[in-house]
Amino acid sequence: MTRRNFLELAASTVGSSFLPVLAYGSQDGDWQSWVDQGWKAYDKAKDYKRAEECFLNARRLGTLRSWEYWALRKSIAHQERYEEALSIGKESFEVHRDGRSLLNRAESFFDVGDGSSARKDLAWLSSVELPNSERKELLDSWEFKRMAVRDTEVIVTLSAASLEGPGRSRFEKLGYFECYIPAETPYQTAKLTAASAARSEECFDDAKNRFLKVWPKGDEPAVVKMLVTTKPLVYRAKPATFASLVVPAEDAWLLKSTWGIDVNSEVVKAIATENKRSDVLETVRAIKAWWHSNVTHYDTIPPAEAEARNKRVRSQMRPGQPQSDFPLLGGCTRCGGITEAMCAVFRAAGVPARSVMGLHRPQKVAGWHTWTEILLPQVGWVPVDDGLPFGEYYQLVRLCQSARSRKDEDANSAIFYGMQPNIETRDVRFYV
Repeated sequence: MTRRNFLELAASTVGSSFLPVLAYGSQDGDWQSWVDQGWKAYDKAKDYKRAEECFLNARRLGTLRSWEYWALRKSIAHQERYEEALSIGKESFEVHRDGRSLLNRAESFFDVGDGSSARKDLAWLSSVELPNSERKELLDSWEFKRMAVRDTEVIVTLSAASLEGPGRSRFEKLGYFECYIPAETPYQTAKLTAASAARSEECFDDAKNRFLKVWPKGDEPAVVKMLVTTKPLVYRAKPATFASLVVPAEDAWLLKSTWGIDVNSEVVKAIATENKRSDVLETVRAIKAWWHSNVTHYDTIPPAEAEARNKRVRSQMRPGQPQSDFPLLGGCTRCGGITEAMCAVFRAAGVPARSVMGLHRPQKVAGWHTWTEILLPQVGWVPVDDGLPFGEYYQLVRLCQSARSRKDEDANSAIFYGMQPNIETRDVRFYV
C-alpha cells in the first residue's frame, strides 16, 4: 500500500466528520511568537490553559504544524476535556495527512476510550510506507508505546545471601522463597517460562495475589522467569451515582482505614468533602484536579526546595498526626507517601481504593513503584497513578496488592523487601 492510498484509507474509514481543513496562512512573526509562547507554557510552566490559548491564537493566524497540533491537543487533554482534544486530533490529520498527525489522532481516540479506532490507526501506522527514520521515530515514541501491547521478560533471582531483615528471618523460618507472579488484570497477563530451583508451588495470599513458593537447590540462587504482556487499559466510564457503586463484600474494607492509610484524619475528610459530588466519576475528577494543584512529587522541584518545604510542614504537624496527611499539607514525597494519601482521600469520599506494587520503566534494571487503583462502576479496578513525576502507564508491571492495603503487612513486607534487589526485566517487543 502506498503512503497516499494508506492515508486516504485512514481518513475514509474513520469518517469525514472532521473540522474544516485550514488553509495555510502567512506564518509571520506574530504566528511564531504565539507558537513560542505556547511551547514555553506547555514545556516549562506546565500552564496548559495558557498553552491552549497561545496555540489557538497561532492557529487563527496560520496553520499549525503536526507538533503544534500535538501540543494543543495535549494541553486540552491535560484539562480533561477529552472530546475537544479528539476534535483537534482529527483536524491535525485532515490538515497534514502524515504519520505524526495519524499518531496524534490515534492518541486522541485512546484518551476518550475509543480503543477500536485507536488500534486501527496504530495498525495503519505500522504498515504504511514511511521513510525508515520517520518510521523508527514514530514507533519508538512514547505515544506509540503508551498505546501498544508490550511483552516484557521478568527475571527474578532469589538468593539467601541477598536477603536481610524480615525477608531473611522469614526465609530461615520457612525454608523457601516467596516470589510474586505479576497479577492477572484486564490490562496484564503473565505466564511462567522457566524456574531454576529444587521445586516450586503456585499459591495465593489473603489478598488473592499469586506467588510461588520456591525451594532452592542447596545454596544456589533460584531463578524464575516470566513473560508479562501488558496492554493499554481503554474504557469509557459512564456517569453513575454512589448508590449504583456495588462494592463486593470482600472489598468493603477498602473504604476503611488500613495500615498507613487513615480515612478519619480531619485533613483527609475536609479534602474528600470539598471534592465529593453526586456522581462517582465527577468525584474522581474533582479529587484528581485538586491533587494536581496541591500535591508535589519530591523529584519535580530542586532538592533544597523540597527539603525546606518538608521541614516547614513537619514543624506544623501535631505529634501522632497521620503520616498520610504529610503530602496533603504541602510536604514533598514520592510514590509510597503519595499513594497512601490518595487512597485515604478516595476512601473518605466513598470510592474504594487500594495500593498496589510493581515495576515502572522496566529497562535492564527494574524500578520499584507503588500506585493507586480505584473501583469504578461498570468498569472495575483501574490505575490512578500520580506517584511518578512523569506518568507512563504503559511501563507499569503490576505485581501485587501492597501491605498498605493488606491485613498481613508483616508477611507482605518480608516478601516484597526480600525480593527487591533481585528483579531484572527486558523488553521483548511492542506491537498492535
